Amino acid sequence: MFVSILESRRRVALSRIIDAETIATAGDAQRELARTGRHRVPIPDLLIAACAQQHAGDVVRVDRHFELLASMLHCNSIRL
Repeated sequence: MFVSILESRRRVALSRIIDAETIATAGDAQRELARTGRHRVPIPDLLIAACAQQHAGDVVRVDRHFELLASMLHCNSIRL
């Protein structure tokens, strides 16, 4: 029962962070990347970068493509 309560709260929290605007922003970024031949960025990474942009957050990263996403979406990317 405790696990189901935690899962329910996790879903509510994610629905407040990743909304239709976040998904639209990630989709726009994916289309722009495809247009320029750089279409191999994973969807979760697109969503993370779009979420950071939407909420004026930073992305702490080890993956190099976050630098590209940060420049596209105008958010900060901090390399570890």
